[in-house]
Amino acid sequence: MKYMLIICGDESVQLSEEEGAEVDRSAQSWAAEMGSRGIRLDGNRLSPVSDATTVRVRGGEVLCSVTVRSPRQRSKSAATT
Repeated sequence: MKYMLIICGDESVQLSEEEGAEVDRSAQSWAAEMGSRGIRLDGNRLSPVSDATTVRVRGGEVLCSVTVRSPRQRSKSAATT
């Protein structure tokens, strides 16, 4: 049997550089250990909520809404992640 693990974080919480580095070290250490034991098969970080596409079906019609950000917002986001 296979399971999927999703770890969610609150994007509005701002960690210090030290806290962020510790979270990254811990996650990488865990992923390496699980990978070496054959438990973790694959994994990737999700894109930020601001890059989300929403797909809805209403009355048989598919509606998609894409969050469009200006180049300034994209570069600011890239600089903070």
